[in-house]
Amino acid sequence: MRGDWLAGCCNAIYFTANECLSYKKVALFVSKYECVLLSLPCTFLVVSKIAVNLKAYIVEDNPRIRDNLVATLEELTNVRTVGFSDNEEESKHWLSTHQEDWDLAIVDLFLKSGNGLEVLAACKATMPLKKIIVLSNYATPDVRQRCMKLGADAVFDKSNDIDALLAYCNQQGSAVPD
Repeated sequence: MRGDWLAGCCNAIYFTANECLSYKKVALFVSKYECVLLSLPCTFLVVSKIAVNLKAYIVEDNPRIRDNLVATLEELTNVRTVGFSDNEEESKHWLSTHQEDWDLAIVDLFLKSGNGLEVLAACKATMPLKKIIVLSNYATPDVRQRCMKLGADAVFDKSNDIDALLAYCNQQGSAVPD
């Protein structure tokens, strides 16, 4: 961490990003995940980096939604997107052949070709320990129940559950070892 050299000559105190933003000092942002808070004379407070320890694969056919989702996840959670697909076959192939490269799959139900229910079922049949969540505009009670029966770890509505999705991702990410 860039702040390690500061610890040798000054008192270093580590903060989360939210604490950094609310702290009443001069902030020198080193990156989007790290900043140095300066309190004169020569006291440096270093914000630790948000650990990117949850690797996600996105299955979403709408490029605008996908791009916004990726940006939101990377800005507000400890999730890094490792790939994406807009169809069933490509998604099932990538997820099954790159099992060590992802921790979480975020799957839409309606895809360019095929459907997300088949992606969910295939993943849970061959990789039952992987986290698979559904993010859909059609998260009705019946659809939620069907997804959960197929092995979904959670189901979120794109219109109403984004905060819950972010909280879920942060919770899961904190459980994954670095």
